Amino acid sequence: MIVIIVLAVLSALVITALGNYQATQLNSRRVADLDHLITVVNSHYEINDTIPDPDGNTRKFDHNGNYTHSYTDALGISGYVGSSTFPKTFLAMPIFDPYTKHLYAYGKQYGEKPHFDFGTIINRQGEYISYITGNFSGELLTSLIKDFNSPHFVDDGSPDFLPYDPYDRRVTGRF
Repeated sequence: MIVIIVLAVLSALVITALGNYQATQLNSRRVADLDHLITVVNSHYEINDTIPDPDGNTRKFDHNGNYTHSYTDALGISGYVGSSTFPKTFLAMPIFDPYTKHLYAYGKQYGEKPHFDFGTIINRQGEYISYITGNFSGELLTSLIKDFNSPHFVDDGSPDFLPYDPYDRRVTGRF
């Protein structure tokens, strides 16, 4: 009986350790993917003197963070890094979250030297928080990334507003 209890406790410890290891690996991959996207956008800017708009269901916003239809009133635009965001010479294929298969969030501020942010999720001990990186200074808004399910902007490290749904897994495949 004692042997069974010891084996059960050891099994629980191993399963917990493996879950933490997998979360750490996924988080590392997400951060590395965003670092790669920063290199891509900087290379695109050096060659073309501009950065492209995001793909997907984009949302333009003004200086107050309110939705706007007009490019002339827009401070920036929020969407995702899709297959047509960057020319194939910069990014051959879109990069997906390794677990959910969502595209990474991408926000751009319009201006002479456009600023940008990329966003993903990080699993911290079973709770998802946002991870935002880029060159946006955050003077008027906290980031250039809009929450996937509300009009709010995503704050770096926030568990409340996330760039995409961490529980919605996409099925992908090739033909």
